[in-house]
Amino acid sequence: MTRAFDDPALGLVHGKVFQQLQPKLIIRRLRTANASYLAKEALAVELPALQKAFLALLANPATRPDIIHAHFADAALLAQAAKDAYGVPYIYTPHSLGIDKLWHLTTEAGPQLSARIAQESAALSGVDAIIVSSRDEAERQVSAYGLNVDGYTNLH
Repeated sequence: MTRAFDDPALGLVHGKVFQQLQPKLIIRRLRTANASYLAKEALAVELPALQKAFLALLANPATRPDIIHAHFADAALLAQAAKDAYGVPYIYTPHSLGIDKLWHLTTEAGPQLSARIAQESAALSGVDAIIVSSRDEAERQVSAYGLNVDGYTNLH
């Protein structure tokens, strides 16, 4: 699941709402009123419309997954909405957490970074499971959000 947008310079495929890659692998793209390509930093204004489109898609039980695996906090907020509305559990893989960036700043965090940290905190608070890519993410970065990582399992 991702956002549909129309930008011929980036390829027409991004405007397709349904793309079958393999028999059991499909990309579904959500359309909103804004069909322009947006940088990640500009997506925050689209989150309410994306959430509405996502929940509308999931209203049909035939299109509802058994579980959602979200990457990044904005996707986890959509997954949390699906959990709240339909009881679909979600797994979250956080990437490049904002709180880690905050520790390295020599000045105060701006409103964008503060909003990002709040989003990440909300995403982590409602998650059913977390998948991290390193021990550092588990023990230092995710735990900085107040989560107990005692159940950390190294799958490598």
